[in-house]
Amino acid sequence: MYRVLAERTEQLLDAYLNRAKKVLVLDLDDTLWGGILGEEGWENIALSEESVGKCYRDFQKLVKSQKRLGILLAINSKNNRADVEAAFARNPMMVLALDDFAAVRINWQDKTENLRELSLELDLGLDTFVAIDDSAVERERMRQTLPEVTIPDFPPRPELLRSWFLKEVVYRHFPKYQLTREDSAKTEQYRAQTARRDLRAVVDFDAFLRNLEIDLKYHVDSAATIERASQLSQKTNQFNVTTKRYSPADITHFVESPDHHVVLLEYADRFGQEGLVGLAILDLKASELDTFLLSCRVIGRGVETQFLSKVEELLAARGCSHMCAWFIPTPRNDVAADMFERHGFEFLIAREDGSRVYRKNL
Repeated sequence: MYRVLAERTEQLLDAYLNRAKKVLVLDLDDTLWGGILGEEGWENIALSEESVGKCYRDFQKLVKSQKRLGILLAINSKNNRADVEAAFARNPMMVLALDDFAAVRINWQDKTENLRELSLELDLGLDTFVAIDDSAVERERMRQTLPEVTIPDFPPRPELLRSWFLKEVVYRHFPKYQLTREDSAKTEQYRAQTARRDLRAVVDFDAFLRNLEIDLKYHVDSAATIERASQLSQKTNQFNVTTKRYSPADITHFVESPDHHVVLLEYADRFGQEGLVGLAILDLKASELDTFLLSCRVIGRGVETQFLSKVEELLAARGCSHMCAWFIPTPRNDVAADMFERHGFEFLIAREDGSRVYRKNL
């Protein structure tokens, strides 16, 4: 009991001396709501007054209460901006609004870079930031690169969100002993500030990736992966170069066909297993990449480069001298738009529908 009282006294002293944290930075997917927005759509994310969705809705209520107490809220999320705007505007269970956030970074760049930009925009030191993210990989990346940012561990189950947030985040980092009119207007004040110059610090991203100890396994033409392959083709919208949808029967046909390869990518790193997260379908007769996709859970770790290298290896082993590939744009797959240019493909032609054809010698 005495230890708890001592901790609480220290927290209140921090607040009194203005040493408490000032900015709460939040991830979105599986943090403010359940599920992956880009895959599920705003209608199907877990956010409701029952079951798991209630855990996330209650969490949003607590977050909003911190905004009323003068804590600045910010977003740091790997997502498509249009998808996020639609979710906040159209999902009736959303408690928070985009206007509740003093600053927002919704893009596909390194989250540490986003944190630096948020620091500049808000004109507050990174040591005043607390960043919440469900991904152990993202948390480790931020901790290694920006040790001044406070990054608490995330609870393993949604039903623990409320108690965890109060105990490990609010009481520990955002104690309030007094509320002023200025406190409750802070978000509007900071949002009105003009953006500062960009900060571009040199970060050894390659060393971070090596430290992750990424382990990739490939499953080629495996009947055991047919259901997952179909599921990935049906649900993956963001890093998906053609967005072709295939049923289990379609995948079975490709697996059994001598003119095709179906390749599933299995991912693990030192933080744990992500499972089957990538799918490639190769048309061996046409030397063409029919499908190439990755779950957004592993985007930004260089996985696509190694996966594509495996695809090229399989085509070369079947006597193919080149590979053709298509990029078919959709409202959600911008993150994959430069996939082929980045990997040495030659641009051949653009169609009227915006799709582009590429070729690479093997």
